[in-house]
Amino acid sequence: MNKVNNQFTTSTTNTPEELKTAVINQMDGIEDFAEAAQDIVSYGAAGGFTGFIYYSDTIAFYTKNRKSILELARQQADECGYSTVADMVAAFNCTDLKPHQVEYVLTFGDESDDFTHVANGLAWYALEEVARDYVQWLGE
Repeated sequence: MNKVNNQFTTSTTNTPEELKTAVINQMDGIEDFAEAAQDIVSYGAAGGFTGFIYYSDTIAFYTKNRKSILELARQQADECGYSTVADMVAAFNCTDLKPHQVEYVLTFGDESDDFTHVANGLAWYALEEVARDYVQWLGE
């Protein structure tokens, strides 16, 4: 399976290589990730997947991978017609925040009361995007 991990993480897909690697590692390796990928795509991260269940896990994941996650979010926000990343994140079902609240978190980080919700939402976003890429990659 390490060959699959290397082939997928270095393949040209929508998600950055370091983000793919981070998600796979957070899920305890390619075997667990590969087994769960289709369910993540079908049901979303809120279904509860290893490494992405507890706030302590999702916040730590977001904090460690913030740069890669926001890089992907900026690209996709633009592609999807959102004016800003904050507009896109505010549209996530799991945040229940207004764009200005998300922007405050993105600017000031954990100084905001809403940090947990934004960090969790962006960690789940990363998980779902990497899983989506993996499922598409398998179908190629």
